[in-house]
Amino acid sequence: MLQLGFSAITPDGLRTLASLDKVEKLGLQGCSRIDDAALAELSKWKGLKYLDVQEDPVTEKGLDQLRKAKPGIKILSGGTPPDPPAPYNR
Repeated sequence: MLQLGFSAITPDGLRTLASLDKVEKLGLQGCSRIDDAALAELSKWKGLKYLDVQEDPVTEKGLDQLRKAKPGIKILSGGTPPDPPAPYNR
């Protein structure tokens, strides 16, 4: 399990990590930069079987394309990306 949730990981970062071919479970929940382009990169991950993209700005179209590229993958998705924190005022 590789847990990158609530980080600033990008599609380019996922491309770099794709060589980790033994990763079967990937947690990307709450990552505001994980979008459909990132899902396209994840379709190239050889060992990926489970993905958590809750509260990420991915679309159903992107999820469907990933499911077609990786039949049998389990994807946990949904939820609204959280609003950025309010500015701190003294």
